[in-house]
Amino acid sequence: MFEEACCNYPVRSPSRASIFTSRLPHETEVMTNGQSIPTRIPTMGEIFRAGSHKTAYAGKWHLPKSFDGMTAFEKIAGEAPQKKKWTPPWPRLASSN
Repeated sequence: MFEEACCNYPVRSPSRASIFTSRLPHETEVMTNGQSIPTRIPTMGEIFRAGSHKTAYAGKWHLPKSFDGMTAFEKIAGEAPQKKKWTPPWPRLASSN
């Protein structure tokens, strides 16, 4: 259980690139959404598979399709990046102006 946690970067792609590589965003060169992790930087999927571990990914993938790091995972259960705007499942509250 995590007792404390912090986000290393408040933007989706740089934060996930950091998690997947165990490097800070400036090291992954992913500073904004839509950028790919350079192929020369190994991801945890690649590192774990090289160590003979079974790998699986579950969850949203907020890195561009041009980043093919998902191929390092044997099983994938999650959502691909969506181009459409997300609509919350709850009704919007009326403005009280």
